[in-house]
Amino acid sequence: MTAYYIPLILVAISITKTARAIDPDLERLKGSYAAAVAKATAPIQGTYEKELQKLLQAHTKAGRLDAAAEVMSELQSLGAVATAPSAAVPVGGSGATPNSNDRLFVGKSWYSKAGSEYHFNKDGTGYRLQKMDFDDKVTFTWRQLPDGVVEALQRKQPTAQATPTYFRFVDRKTAYQGDSASNITSPLTENK
Repeated sequence: MTAYYIPLILVAISITKTARAIDPDLERLKGSYAAAVAKATAPIQGTYEKELQKLLQAHTKAGRLDAAAEVMSELQSLGAVATAPSAAVPVGGSGATPNSNDRLFVGKSWYSKAGSEYHFNKDGTGYRLQKMDFDDKVTFTWRQLPDGVVEALQRKQPTAQATPTYFRFVDRKTAYQGDSASNITSPLTENK
């Protein structure tokens, strides 16, 4: 009979140790601590993000695009620049959000260092011209995501799969493009 009691006693001890490990008072205290830390650091992080935004503006206005790209990367690492496209605004300017900045790019052309020209129409369409062959016009459709990022879907051939390019427009003279919403670092300019 004692052979049956030993495993039962071991199970009871194991259950008791497990129950002690999940102390509700300790869990509540940990939760309160995490909330207090988040509350205390939020203003500091907010100030840091605002200062980074100012620095980004200063670098872009001064034409220091490499430095601006570094600042943009830091903002993205903080989550200040949203990185994941979620629900998107319908194509074109008609689905403007509070973050809408279509006045910065609609009806304008933007140029990359590689020589591409991007033009955005109000109806949510646009085109890209390559420096090598300005006769080769690649059309795209664009939509503005809730975080202000613009996603353009382009097809090099009518039957080809659409590939996205992402744009972030900072002001009337500065913008960035990238191959993903989390990597928008290649500078664009309004002038050739």
